[in-house]
Amino acid sequence: MPKLSISTEVGKRMCLPAAFHSCELWTLTKTELLMLEKCQRYAAKIIQGLPQRTPTDVALGALGLTSIEGYIDNCKLRFFGTLCNSDNGSTRKCLFLQRLFEFKLTSVVKSLGFIPDIVNIFHKYDLFCFFDEFCSSGYFPPKALWKAIVRDAIQQKEQQLWRNRLNEREEQLLFSQIHKKLSPLNLYVHTRSFMQHRTTVYNIMQILAVPGHFECSKCKAICDNLLVHLATSCCHNATHRDNLWTRIFNELDVNTAVSLFNLTEYDFIATTLGDSFNERITDKEIVLNIILDHIYKCLV
Repeated sequence: MPKLSISTEVGKRMCLPAAFHSCELWTLTKTELLMLEKCQRYAAKIIQGLPQRTPTDVALGALGLTSIEGYIDNCKLRFFGTLCNSDNGSTRKCLFLQRLFEFKLTSVVKSLGFIPDIVNIFHKYDLFCFFDEFCSSGYFPPKALWKAIVRDAIQQKEQQLWRNRLNEREEQLLFSQIHKKLSPLNLYVHTRSFMQHRTTVYNIMQILAVPGHFECSKCKAICDNLLVHLATSCCHNATHRDNLWTRIFNELDVNTAVSLFNLTEYDFIATTLGDSFNERITDKEIVLNIILDHIYKCLV
């Protein structure tokens, strides 16, 4: 969605840098960090128009947002790189090296400050080899390379934690199958080019955001997943399903159409709406247009 994309980019490029100015030197308690995380979760739900009881991993995952902790860690690691690559004769470099080697010599377990904090962060993201190399030889990756290393390490860690949390919640199984990467939801990206599907994508997210047992408003059946039921099995949408398969076999190649036809109802929705369905289907835009048109008719 264009407005949603703009809101996310404004948040990333303007709000976060302003709100977290000088966060490189912050030492936050767990309570303070949790308050910041809650603020981002609230904003993510408001931006997407999702209910407040929407699971955090759905709201943040759909926008591709990492945690506030990850953002602060990114700033601290990049600041450490700036200090390491600063001029040897500068005051800040001398003060930095003094604090660094004081820490290494004293090795106080529960000491506070930037150096103890950054050491813990290096261990958290398996980057301690760079810290150790700098202390031993004085070498540190240049700015651009270090920025990429930090970004990839934090993204990988956040992705792993996010997937683990999603997999622990059975009620979020469909969302976890549709959205497998911690990046903007593929359905949101699709609406940038096909704005006519914005309402359909919004309605899909409303259903995915609040999982549970629901009564179909058309056939009054109780279903575990309302989206799958309406699109694939509701008796009142039989005509729409016939039209769906007609379009699939007319507009897609035979092998793709047959592979979709052989999927279960659940896998059909997860595959056609999913981020990684191009593993089975080559023309993703055609498939998304077909399935979103079908879901729109089924929801009416």
